Amino acid sequence: MQPLVILQLLILLLLANGTPVIAKRVWGHRFSYPLDGGVRFLDGQPLFGPSKYGIVPELVSRKQLSKANSLLEAFTYLAIILGSALASFLVQLSNSSYRTAALSCIAFSLIGLAASWKIERTAPADSTRKLSFRFLSEMKDSLSILRHDGYLLTSILGSAYFLFLGAFAQINLIPFGMQVHGLTQEQSGYLFLVAALGIGLGSLLAGRLSGRTVEFGVVPLGALGLALCTCGLFGLPDNLSIHLALILLLGISAGLFLVPLHAFVQFRAPRENLGRILAAGSFLSWCGVLIASALSTFLSGPLSFTAAQSFLVLGLLTFGLTLVTLWVLPDFLLRFLGVVLTRLCYRVSITGKTNLSTEGGALLVANHVSWVDALILLACGQRRIHFIMERSIFNTRFLRPLFQLMGAIPISSGDGRKAMVASFRQARQALDDGFLVCIFAEGALTRNGQLNPFK
Repeated sequence: MQPLVILQLLILLLLANGTPVIAKRVWGHRFSYPLDGGVRFLDGQPLFGPSKYGIVPELVSRKQLSKANSLLEAFTYLAIILGSALASFLVQLSNSSYRTAALSCIAFSLIGLAASWKIERTAPADSTRKLSFRFLSEMKDSLSILRHDGYLLTSILGSAYFLFLGAFAQINLIPFGMQVHGLTQEQSGYLFLVAALGIGLGSLLAGRLSGRTVEFGVVPLGALGLALCTCGLFGLPDNLSIHLALILLLGISAGLFLVPLHAFVQFRAPRENLGRILAAGSFLSWCGVLIASALSTFLSGPLSFTAAQSFLVLGLLTFGLTLVTLWVLPDFLLRFLGVVLTRLCYRVSITGKTNLSTEGGALLVANHVSWVDALILLACGQRRIHFIMERSIFNTRFLRPLFQLMGAIPISSGDGRKAMVASFRQARQALDDGFLVCIFAEGALTRNGQLNPFK
């Protein structure tokens, strides 16, 4: 970690010598927005990304991954807010000497370097692997690892889309504020701080909802929020209060969308390949930043789109992402919505929650006192449960698709030997795949509140 901080110092020294200023002189004012955004994004973050996220699962247990990532994202965007607020103050303090103000960034980096020495040292996961400068070959090998795990690849692509959307929003919010609300360029820059605040709040909320595991159910909700908010910036009345609320909700949705994805990558990726996978994800993410800059320039230049119309384009693209998340994670979303509904309707008291492991297969044998027992069990934990249920209920016409989506396992005392064996094998396979399997062994609701004999 320390060598990366030192390298960032060197990058900041280069930026302090006026790279964005040179870019403005060469390419002009219009193209300075995307380039400035790219320079701010690329001031060491691609170097920090793989190491920052890769070390998290080595410092905390798997039960704490979601919470750790939520805090990491929240403090990251808190730093963005504080850094942006200090920028104007430092420029004024240095009598508009931008180079002198930039040197203060180096001072902050030195503080970061000192803090990095406090990070616990961890053993290298693949110490025998040699450093290779064949960049394209390394990326190809890393991406080939992802091809064999669809969920992991989807999570990496989702993280890349987040950075694409964030870069596009940061670039587009400045002309949006100027065109729609008549703000100055400096005032419009503060709109992104509202989004950054929202991302921090959304990250903390995602960590709270995830608890001891990765709550994938909030990802489709976050994607839907991103789509609605970006389209709302085009379709709703041009009122500053309304737009500030939309930008804040946009950030909250982004936090809900991002934190589970990062936690899942750290949870799922093999430790010996985690660094390579995160590096490949970082490469795709920064490709997203470049695409966002190019798309913003294309929409505002050759197509002459307004900033509001550009947000509509982004919203339509994000609706496509929402459909993908609903297609990939429908059972996660339904489980999450069921948990929320149950928590709203019932006051659930949980005892011994830590006795249930956060991973690995397990059989739950529960008593059966009401028709909502399954929902209450889901609300008591944060893992997916495959319920063994009576076949006649499973075959209910309008509920069968829902039961199939949730992975329910039908069985009946009237089944023949072949059907009974097939149900047992399905339950065994779910356990081998690491899921919880629940059976209401009484076979029927109790009529007196007492535990009936198992059937």
